[in-house]
Amino acid sequence: MNARKLLVAAALLAAGALALYPLCRFATQPDPDALLHLEYLRSTQLPSGALAFDRSRTRVIPYFANYTGLALLRFASDRPAVRRYIEWYLVHLNLPDVYGLYGSIDDYAVFWGPDGRRYTEVPTNGYDSADSTGAVFLTLVRRYLQLTGDWDLYWREVERFDRVAELLLGLQATDGLTFVGKNLPIKYLMDNCETYQGLSDWAWVQQAAGHPARAERFAQAATRLQQALLSWPRRGRQGEYPLLAWAVDDQGKAFPADPRRWYPDAVAQLYPILAGLWPPGGGEATAAYQAFNQWFPQWDQLHKPDPHPWVMIALAGRMMGDEERWYNFRAAVRAQYPSLERPWYSLESSMYLLTITSIPRRILLPAPLPPATSSVRGTQPRGPGLIPRWGVAVIRQYLAPPRPADEVKETPGGRRDFPLGHQAEGQLPGVRPPRDLLRAGLHPV
Repeated sequence: MNARKLLVAAALLAAGALALYPLCRFATQPDPDALLHLEYLRSTQLPSGALAFDRSRTRVIPYFANYTGLALLRFASDRPAVRRYIEWYLVHLNLPDVYGLYGSIDDYAVFWGPDGRRYTEVPTNGYDSADSTGAVFLTLVRRYLQLTGDWDLYWREVERFDRVAELLLGLQATDGLTFVGKNLPIKYLMDNCETYQGLSDWAWVQQAAGHPARAERFAQAATRLQQALLSWPRRGRQGEYPLLAWAVDDQGKAFPADPRRWYPDAVAQLYPILAGLWPPGGGEATAAYQAFNQWFPQWDQLHKPDPHPWVMIALAGRMMGDEERWYNFRAAVRAQYPSLERPWYSLESSMYLLTITSIPRRILLPAPLPPATSSVRGTQPRGPGLIPRWGVAVIRQYLAPPRPADEVKETPGGRRDFPLGHQAEGQLPGVRPPRDLLRAGLHPV
């Protein structure tokens, strides 16, 4: 009798092993897309720490660079690079900018010398936005602190971090929404979704740092913004999807969206899903996503009136559980952008990595605040962790040795020149070859 039980148990174990073998084999194979896009983002970093717009490294647009940082945070070996970028960002804050705002940051032009060894970063005296750029930066910092526990950086730079956070509060109007900047009194739907995330994330940081009063201040600002977004003006005919206005001016006038126009009108309709304002699967999110697919039924095959791939839309679709369109989109991208040449740029690879490394029900939506006593100065707070879903994660990460610091030469006017040294085309010194990721074994999707 006992022998029979042992035989049955052995048979069940063997059957289970056979059933799991394909999954295990699948899980240990690296994802070629992850390798491709990770190396693309790595190649955009300058020796100064700045993350460039694309791998030509001729422009730095911090709004897009913040998303590059969020994608690189998914990989433990790249978190030191994210710290270098955070430090670069803080050093380059405007105090004030040409419009009188403190805590904003300019876009930068990068000029290379004839020898290809030195370059100069020159501010453009302008930027993509003041509200959303600062907000996504605060979200990046929260994620960095949560993943690394590097609170020494926070305490060392707390005054500069506060400059960025106070900038957002200064841009918030009486209705709870934020203006894009002092020079343009417009409240964009997309910017406000990102600012809601940033304010909520900074409330988390303040609570974790032991500042409950400041945490409450930012949490209240986020709540006011959330309520304003949930009552955002919209218009639509009876029986049709009521489109959200893509912007509102300082007099309360709404700019109605045209569903035939891809950006910003149609794209903006999906931002409340990405921001977590509308839970995927809920009525609002489902209606918006279905309407978008009616307006542009072949977006997943890159048939749309815009040359950029817009991976962010595929990300929203996958959050909604639309695996079929995600599969079609990946195939179309592989066919049309095999080498990730222009118009491909850093934001596309950032969103690609965020999509294939984990698919949470929110992308940047803040987690609940930890107790006020959860941390003290210089220690790692106990906060909610980032738990990837859908079985998409990094099995093993190998920390690379720190990249060597590059000599910095100050030049007149506050510009900074950096020796680049000899390099292979498209690579920076210290950029690791993909073989360490091959060993890490990224999950394919």
